[in-house]
Amino acid sequence: MIIVYIYTVFIPQLSYQHMENKIKRDLALINLVSDFESKFELGEVGYLEERVYFQLLEFYEDEYLFEKALEVVDYAIEQFKYRSEFYIIKSRLLLNCSKTDESLKSLSIAESMAPFEREISLLKARAMAIKKQFATARDILDDLWIGATQSDTVEILLAESYIHEHMKDYNEMYNALSKAVLVDSKMRSNGKGVDQRRIIQKIRR
Repeated sequence: MIIVYIYTVFIPQLSYQHMENKIKRDLALINLVSDFESKFELGEVGYLEERVYFQLLEFYEDEYLFEKALEVVDYAIEQFKYRSEFYIIKSRLLLNCSKTDESLKSLSIAESMAPFEREISLLKARAMAIKKQFATARDILDDLWIGATQSDTVEILLAESYIHEHMKDYNEMYNALSKAVLVDSKMRSNGKGVDQRRIIQKIRR
């Protein structure tokens, strides 16, 4: 029942929104990416503003081009060594590339800069699940539940589903996903909600 609900109700809506977002991607961003890639090939990337790096990283993540995104984030870190956001993004990309130990190293640097950033804990929980340290992963999420907002709740539930997946407990995985969908739907009815691409990626795994 849960699986039917997710696939028949949620995915069509998300897939349509994802396609619509791609269609609406403006020409300026396409030109930005093209310009970056041309300069990258020539080894002449030069200085870029932070917002440009974030735009490039979002583009490559949307396209699931994680290796290319890693190249971009390395340039960003070289320019902005003390911005924890870029280390967090790098950690997420490394996890998506199954480079768990490297991801944890990047998280450690991010944590030294922003020790109370919740996304660091979420990524660490995922990494622990990959390493089959499930008790540690659950302890991390238990701490995150303290004072969690609705938006935090969706992210924590997605992380829980990730842990259950690696434990091969697929019923609990889909239970967590369905709860995340319901909470996010309630938030969207109030004009809020999380980035649905994360839920798309989780459901499509």
